Amino acid sequence: SWDWTLNDRATQNRGDVAATPELPAAIDNKLRVMRPLHCLQAQLENIYGSLNRRERGDGPRSANRLRLLCEIARRTIQRYLDEGDADSARAMIERLYALARSAPALRAWAMDGIDLVEGHSRDAQLGTDFLEKRLPQIERYLKQKLTRDARRRRN
Repeated sequence: SWDWTLNDRATQNRGDVAATPELPAAIDNKLRVMRPLHCLQAQLENIYGSLNRRERGDGPRSANRLRLLCEIARRTIQRYLDEGDADSARAMIERLYALARSAPALRAWAMDGIDLVEGHSRDAQLGTDFLEKRLPQIERYLKQKLTRDARRRRN
């Protein structure tokens, strides 16, 4: 099974950006797979951040790759919920909202309409406190950031 549990230490420790899935016994070597959020964060920075690949002629292809990674993140959240791991799902949603407030994510939204948090699960397994208190709070904060960024871009 692919163990992509997400906790505070995993999201902050740069040495823990990849998971080692268990492979069938017939395969001798280990395959290192980058965790979905770290991959999303890296591509976001490469495309809309310091490397600015969006402006260097790789634009639509790069934007589509980021859209695909957003879908992978959504499916990973759903997989956590399907497996009964609401803690990991909540942590991943929190991290997605934190990424969505970053400067590269704001550029992705402004330039290509890419919404990192669109369509994530609102399953009851996430818990009443999270759905009624925390989620509206982080959604409000993101909306404020998007509004300020849009205002700044107009001026």
